[in-house]
Amino acid sequence: MSRDSALPPGDRAQAPCDAADWVARKLAGDGADPPGLQRWLAADPAHRAAFDALWALAHDAALLEALAGFDTPAAMPRVLSASASGPAAAPPRRRRRWPAAVALAASLALLAVLAWPWLRPDPAPLLAATAPGQVRVLTLDDGSVLTLNGASRVRVQLRAHRREVALEAGEVFFDVAHDARRPFEVALGTARVRVLGTVFNLARDGATSELSVYSGRVEIVSRGARQVLAQGMRIDAVGDGLGALARFDPDAGDWREGWLQTAGIPLSRLVERLNRRSPQSIAIADPAVGALQVSGRFRLDQPEQTLAHLARLYPLRIQRTATGITLTGDTAVHQ
Repeated sequence: MSRDSALPPGDRAQAPCDAADWVARKLAGDGADPPGLQRWLAADPAHRAAFDALWALAHDAALLEALAGFDTPAAMPRVLSASASGPAAAPPRRRRRWPAAVALAASLALLAVLAWPWLRPDPAPLLAATAPGQVRVLTLDDGSVLTLNGASRVRVQLRAHRREVALEAGEVFFDVAHDARRPFEVALGTARVRVLGTVFNLARDGATSELSVYSGRVEIVSRGARQVLAQGMRIDAVGDGLGALARFDPDAGDWREGWLQTAGIPLSRLVERLNRRSPQSIAIADPAVGALQVSGRFRLDQPEQTLAHLARLYPLRIQRTATGITLTGDTAVHQ
């Protein structure tokens, strides 16, 4: 099992306030770069992103019109101290175009503090994937923890006003940090899951996606159908909407402990779960065999043992080849 963290290096919370100060001083200098600006921009990509966003805002026609009559030179020391630490190696400020610079600096400093999360560019999406048999634990910078099963793939985008994950393949166990300001949404096929902070599992098995809630409440929407699930509830999202609600025991263990407990799923879905942990590929030769309903408690981390158990209970035959394992129908009666 591998652990990863999506925490960015360093504390960049000061960048927006510093950028507001640099923008105001550049404008006060008739657009010329103040000494030290280029060095500050080159020190961190977050500096450039903050400066570019606020520089564009400073040339917004509506903002300039609103500040046209603002003339408060006495406010300059107070405005320019909006950033407690200030940019590194900041040069002495020049007293040029005081009224406009003061008004603009005041506005930019306020925006930097209050609105920067909505002004800053969205970070690049985080991509994570696992190979069959691999388990990966991913810690996001909001404190949420995603545990990826084998043969799984996710795309994560943490925005200012919402947190988005796309489950592109496989299975993920989510432990979501509570944040009322930023709902946590997961897209999987035609379905979308939305939470604030809770614990749940999502699995994509072919055209079917399964949601299991271990703690809290989770909303799922698919093709216009909507359900809110509480702890111990499970539902399938299929191509034409949502299936029936089912109950399960959240204390009975889950795939992280190597178990799957089900009241009834097609064999094809069980095989897909086994393939996430199996070193050998498992295939089903006949769609009719894949549609066979199976139920019980299955050991996912011991695929061959589980297949042997299934072959004793259901009309199945196991064929081993150089490329893996194939399941076929068996007309014999199994005792």
